[in-house]
Amino acid sequence: MADRNVDSEAVSSSVDRVIELVAGELRGDKIGAAVRRFASAAQHDLSLCRHDLVAWLSKRIGKSLTQKLVHGFAVYPCMGCKGGIVACAACRGRGIGMRGDPCEPCVALGAVSCDFCAGSGWITYNFVPQPLRPFVILERTRIATSQAGRLPELAESASPKAIAKQIVQTNRILGALDNAVGAAREHLQSHHVKQDIWRKAIASCAKAGIKLEKRVRHALKNMAAAPSGGQKKAEDRSAYFAELAGSQQFAGTCLHHPNLAEIRKAAARKRRASKS
Repeated sequence: MADRNVDSEAVSSSVDRVIELVAGELRGDKIGAAVRRFASAAQHDLSLCRHDLVAWLSKRIGKSLTQKLVHGFAVYPCMGCKGGIVACAACRGRGIGMRGDPCEPCVALGAVSCDFCAGSGWITYNFVPQPLRPFVILERTRIATSQAGRLPELAESASPKAIAKQIVQTNRILGALDNAVGAAREHLQSHHVKQDIWRKAIASCAKAGIKLEKRVRHALKNMAAAPSGGQKKAEDRSAYFAELAGSQQFAGTCLHHPNLAEIRKAAARKRRASKS
């Protein structure tokens, strides 16, 4: 019994020290360091994986620092990419296929979404301690929908390079939204967050996703109209982007986001059923 008490005291002391260090790093705006320390400690100490972790942390270090930690996990960068994109392996970043035609996976941009983070640019949810995960999903939903609303409009006279840049930026936010929808669905039965909150989060992602997809299609049409290279090359490129702009799901390309696409299909089925 004595040994068990000693072990319990040692664990408690270890956790206290970790929380103290994490709180200090958060106060000093060393958010990345706090996230790494907490994630590492949670892997080795099950007492940091308690089901009421957020409420417990709020009592220990305050709601403000707890939210700062959640936000830190939400925006912690993916370790496999930079900003959610990687060079396209199919065309080695050239944007051109073997036969000289536009590369399909990267839609001739030379870059595709990172497989690890689904193009969000943020660390995978598996990195986040389980009790924190629902709150990180909701925080990412808030951040991504906010970013979607702040994207600047593209000038009609924009160059192909500027258009491509906006497509990549927009697609990164779509990746974050799509990833959040998938994670939110997995946590619908979680007792940490009420189901109606998850449903509202999914709905907000879907609404922002519809808006951003329209922007992508508009940008693709602009790309089709933009001048480039010789006449034959320009005609082929124009035809490619015009056809891509009308694609239903962008299947087979980096612009395809399965969770958002599924929501749109379900909504379309519901509309057809209501009319019949």
